Amino acid sequence: TMMDPSSIQKIEKEKLTIYYGAADTTVCSAHVNLNDLIFSMHPDYSERWHFKRSLKNPILLPNKEHNWESKAVFNPAAISLGGKIHILYRALSEHNTSCFGYASTKNGIDIVERLADQVYTPREEFEKKKIDNANSGCEDPRLTK
Repeated sequence: TMMDPSSIQKIEKEKLTIYYGAADTTVCSAHVNLNDLIFSMHPDYSERWHFKRSLKNPILLPNKEHNWESKAVFNPAAISLGGKIHILYRALSEHNTSCFGYASTKNGIDIVERLADQVYTPREEFEKKKIDNANSGCEDPRLTK
C-alpha cells in the first residue's frame, strides 16, 4: 500500500510526494496537495482527498544492461538531502538474487543519477543462495537522517 513503512514521504511547498514500490517491479511516486489532505482528514470532508499518480511513472524500471537489476526494481527508500532526493532501491537479477541500487532525483520524478553498479551486494551467509533458482539476497532498504 502507499502507506507501507518502506515508502518515503517528502513535503515540498504544499505538495506531499510519496515514493513506493509497485507490483514488485517498479519504483513510483504519488503526490497530493498537503492542504487538501489535511482538510480531508476532518470527518465531514472525507470525500475531498485523493492522490494523483504521476504520468511519468514508473520513475525506475529494471535495467537489462546490468545483470544485477535486470529482472525488477522495487521497495525503494528515499531521503531528501542537499537539494536532491537519494533513492536506495531493491533490485532483482534474472537469478532471483536481490541487492541494492542507488539513484537520485531533484524533482522527485526525473532520475538524474543512477549508478551502474550495486551499492550493496549479498555477502552474509543468510543472504547467499542455498537452492538453485530460489530467492536470495537482501530486501527492503531503509534510510534515515
